[in-house]
Amino acid sequence: MVHCPIFLKKEQGISITELLIVVAFLAVMTVLLLVYLNPGAQLGKARDARRKSDLSKLKNVLEDYYNDKKCYPSGLGDLVSDYIGQVPTDPLTKDDYAYSRSDCDTYRIYVELDYEKDPAIAEVGCQGGCGPGCVYNYGVCSSNVGLEPCACEHWWACQGDKPNDYGANKPTSCVGSAAVVRCNDSTIPCGTYEQCCTSCTGF
Repeated sequence: MVHCPIFLKKEQGISITELLIVVAFLAVMTVLLLVYLNPGAQLGKARDARRKSDLSKLKNVLEDYYNDKKCYPSGLGDLVSDYIGQVPTDPLTKDDYAYSRSDCDTYRIYVELDYEKDPAIAEVGCQGGCGPGCVYNYGVCSSNVGLEPCACEHWWACQGDKPNDYGANKPTSCVGSAAVVRCNDSTIPCGTYEQCCTSCTGF
């Protein structure tokens, strides 16, 4: 009687080295995916889309109000009930949009978009800031006026305690470590030196 040899399959598990390689690979791919997708920027763009939509709706509602009253409202709260159920607010801060009325026939609404390279900012002329304090970069207004961009006849900036001389003008002071920019004879503090550089032109 002939006995055939029996070959048993040796079971092998995953080694620690192989497991570490897989984990490292997945970690690298996750980081690359996050960098590529940039979820923070995507969320900012989504909020900006909401802001633009809100301002577009408010613009239409304000025209309806004006057609009925022959005057724009003194505040957006005047639109509630008869023209709109609830006044929209900024999706991030939940603050009211910046509304101003010069007279019965003009209004402006300003907002700050998260995505600073949005082409809409240049389209409305707010690359260097718009509105009160030059802190906004987008807005809508009545058809008989435009938004109020920040234009500077003379400007200078300083950073920390080290003033920098630009042109014929020198800064007179600094506010802590923040830069200060002088626009149209009014001093406006801004967050960074780069912001001051891009906020004012015409030097």
